[in-house]
Amino acid sequence: MVLDGSLLERARREDARYWAEHRRPISSDELRKRLKVGSKRARALVTQLGEQVRSSRLALEAGQAPTETV
Repeated sequence: MVLDGSLLERARREDARYWAEHRRPISSDELRKRLKVGSKRARALVTQLGEQVRSSRLALEAGQAPTETV
């Protein structure tokens, strides 16, 4: 599924807000409600957010600066 860059950025912001409050990543159902998107799109966004977090953590562990993926 192709994800719009602005939608992905909104998802990042919602994930950050959710993390600050709950100390865990946002669920696809919560993201669906906040962004008013369908469940399939919300799951795709959560998957992409998770991949970006994992790649950033791996880069930090390897002593590299994390890269921004869009």
